Amino acid sequence: TGDNDENQCDVTTWKNIKKVSSTYDHTLGLKENRTVAATGRNDKGQCNVAKWTNIVDIACTSYASYGLTQDGYVVFCGDNSKGQSAVTQWTDVVSISASNRHIAGLRRDGTVVVTGKNSEVQYEVASWNDVVEIIAEGSCTAGLNQDGTVVTVGTDWFNQSDVSNWENVVAISTSGYHIIGLKADGTVVAAGRNDYGQCDVTDWQNIVAIDTEGVYTIGLTADGKVVSAGSNKDDRSNVIGWKLW
Repeated sequence: TGDNDENQCDVTTWKNIKKVSSTYDHTLGLKENRTVAATGRNDKGQCNVAKWTNIVDIACTSYASYGLTQDGYVVFCGDNSKGQSAVTQWTDVVSISASNRHIAGLRRDGTVVVTGKNSEVQYEVASWNDVVEIIAEGSCTAGLNQDGTVVTVGTDWFNQSDVSNWENVVAISTSGYHIIGLKADGTVVAAGRNDYGQCDVTDWQNIVAIDTEGVYTIGLTADGKVVSAGSNKDDRSNVIGWKLW
């Protein structure tokens, strides 16, 4: 749902999709056979993924797309103005996350590698060594540690790095301006920009998955319902009545 001016929502014919990654103007779908589908804007070649094979994870930004191969390498297509193609030199990567400014890769040993624009020190992550999940968004890089704590570097205009007291977190998501964490008990914590109510998640319960984008937040409950908070521009938060199972 949402704006479809670049055909980025034309996914109704896709089948056997196990993961989706989307930005404002193009969408990637990881298929069960480890190939990738793409739709939307392609002026920089960001949808040229037809030859990708053996892919186990995907990420995309407005002008670039990334794929993680089963053997720990990263493939790339699209705009390279910020040195994004340096990811092709990475090895032993187990997950990836990308923003328009930078891309981060989580290595098997719990360390993190980053390339791209460093205007907000978002890739000063050399001291991170026990990370199990990473998020790169805007000028921020966030990591979830194995012990349930959270670390961040980069922009802090809205106090979105105020996560030092978070505990028992099992998943994270950030828009670059606000960050949310899913706790083991199914509740959600949030920090950062809240002018649209995107951090108003304190009453959420029984949550099993979370996501953020721009100025809105989405959660999935254990019984398959979808909840949202924040802006509803272009009906992006119009999930009332959605039930996935």
